[in-house]
Amino acid sequence: MAKYFLGIQIAKSPRGMFLNQHKFISDIIQDLKLQDARVPTSLLAMDWSAEDSNSPLMEDPGQFRRLIEMLMYLNFTRPNLTFVVHHLSQFMQHPTMHYWSAALHIVKYLKGCSIHGSLYPADSSLHLTTYCDADWAKCTITRRSVIGYAIMLGESLISWKCKKQNTISGSSAESKYRSAAMVVCALKWLGYILQVLQQPPQQPITLHYDNKSAISMIENPIPSKEQLADAFTKILTAPVFSALLFKMGFYANPPS
Repeated sequence: MAKYFLGIQIAKSPRGMFLNQHKFISDIIQDLKLQDARVPTSLLAMDWSAEDSNSPLMEDPGQFRRLIEMLMYLNFTRPNLTFVVHHLSQFMQHPTMHYWSAALHIVKYLKGCSIHGSLYPADSSLHLTTYCDADWAKCTITRRSVIGYAIMLGESLISWKCKKQNTISGSSAESKYRSAAMVVCALKWLGYILQVLQQPPQQPITLHYDNKSAISMIENPIPSKEQLADAFTKILTAPVFSALLFKMGFYANPPS
């Protein structure tokens, strides 16, 4: 069995398979000459802001882009990098020294936990469990929400993502409902992959999210025959169409 593949170290034991990128992180630290840097306690400060109009542009923006690309690659075994790398990757076109300092801060943090990695237990079940969330209007520039999800196969994290929504959500419930829709698409794809591998997932698949309004949208559907808006989305049979119009108060003659 391979022990090192494309920058990923692989360790197998009776407990399962452990993946990390210690050597890759060490190479980044050495390239940036951060061997003696102090290790911070967090990836980014809680009060860190992406808005900093006074910071000068980098003379070599390619340096920032290369570092962000390396951090993206580390995300394959380090889900703790997902949000911060997604956040900084938005500024690759015109990076400033403010963003460069934040990227270096992340590398310094990794210096203190370079041996950390992901464990895939040998006795893990084939039950898919999903967690999804959204931070409504998170982006202070566009007011688009940031959505994220984590998909577990038994006790193994097999898929995770952070993404800014394409359009603005009108409420927290809407943004979280959209996050659920996105993760369901990912679940369908993973389900097909597992079937191809002849390891179909155990049913039912569990979906967790924390917005009561969004949950109500799913748990309390209205039957199609009572959905008035159905008349505005498709061609219906005459009896169904007439029944919906009647419920809307649309009559052939004024009521007597």
